[in-house]
Amino acid sequence: MKILLIPFFLLFGDFAIGQVPPYEQIAFDYYRNVILDDDKPDKKFTLWTELHRQFDIFHYPRCLDFKLTNVDSLNLNASGLTHLELKNDKRFKIKPTHKGAFPRVYSQLSYHTTNDQHIVAIIEIHKNQGIVYYIEMKNSGDVTNWCKGGWIE
Repeated sequence: MKILLIPFFLLFGDFAIGQVPPYEQIAFDYYRNVILDDDKPDKKFTLWTELHRQFDIFHYPRCLDFKLTNVDSLNLNASGLTHLELKNDKRFKIKPTHKGAFPRVYSQLSYHTTNDQHIVAIIEIHKNQGIVYYIEMKNSGDVTNWCKGGWIE
């Protein structure tokens, strides 16, 4: 019986065949563990854990070289995730959407592009400006690129 279980575990590891990685969670974890660690914020961020659907985020100046098509905009949220999870990170305090002090941070739903990339925008809202981090991933969930864009009011 033990011998029969070995092929099962080899086939169904972290992400089983056909299972979609949680792109938004992977992007947020990358943001807080890689990008934010470099910036060393001096204030706690208010985190809105609910994922947002906002098409105009790709109209702001952006730094990744990609174009969204009408087909891409229909391929939202491939993972089906609705909320981010935060485990033991004292840089964030969780609040309901549109509540809490500045700076605030939240994630967009992932976009699946026609070239099999997934793009997630993580947005920081400061009092008079916003910073948008675009995080690009392969279908497997591996981060391939990221950049920092944004707007000023």
